[in-house]
Amino acid sequence: MTTMIWVYLGYLAICILVTVMVARTLRAHGPVFITGTNSPPTPIVSAKTHLLVVGFYLICLGLIAFALKFGGDAADAKTGIELISTKIGGMIFIIGFMHFTMVAIFASIKKEAKPIYVADPN
Repeated sequence: MTTMIWVYLGYLAICILVTVMVARTLRAHGPVFITGTNSPPTPIVSAKTHLLVVGFYLICLGLIAFALKFGGDAADAKTGIELISTKIGGMIFIIGFMHFTMVAIFASIKKEAKPIYVADPN
């Protein structure tokens, strides 16, 4: 296989892995962040979290696929490593930006959510 095939495969594997890891984190901790409790999320909180995670996947995976075309050509291993690190670094930056955007959305949902009152045990 040519060097560019290895660059493409490495780029896709690492970017997709990072995207899945971040999305799983958002899905696991989003409801807790929205409600402020460890209690099971309500159906509406679960639905909002699911929709936001799907949107995260669609945007990130679309950008990963779109960015596959851009960049130079790698004729040898050195330029291949430089190219893949540049492409992965750019995508991790974008995925990080998307992650913080999702956290901001969760925070705005939390402000809109009705407060949960716990009975005073005393």
